[in-house]
Amino acid sequence: MNDDRPILFRITSYQQPCTVIISQPAGGGLLTQTLSLAANTTQSIDLTTWINSIECVPGDVIQNKGIKIISNNPIAVYYEVNANGPNPEMFALKGRNSLGNEFYISSQNILDNSNLYNPVPFSSFILWRLKTIPV
Repeated sequence: MNDDRPILFRITSYQQPCTVIISQPAGGGLLTQTLSLAANTTQSIDLTTWINSIECVPGDVIQNKGIKIISNNPIAVYYEVNANGPNPEMFALKGRNSLGNEFYISSQNILDNSNLYNPVPFSSFILWRLKTIPV
């Protein structure tokens, strides 16, 4: 099944133009990408080619698949799964707001979310850290 494809980063600049560098420091396979965004613009990066290098499979295992995003000016970044598909989802990458050690995620507990490929229903989340530094 390809219900998680395509996957994208949606990157938005604010009042200032910026240079954004996306990399995977542990060498997981994602090629380093450098973007130049004009002020008040959005650019998308299709990550589908590298999906096996960035998705954390299997679960409950610490992996070296982290993605590093740096910018010389403030930006907003969203991770979008199944863009333009029947059930798309966008995850805001929170930067400093993600620091901490206690988190709550919303989830439903009425409908069965298991299936042939995943007979045990579950909910999960991954912490990403976004930092603005000079490029």
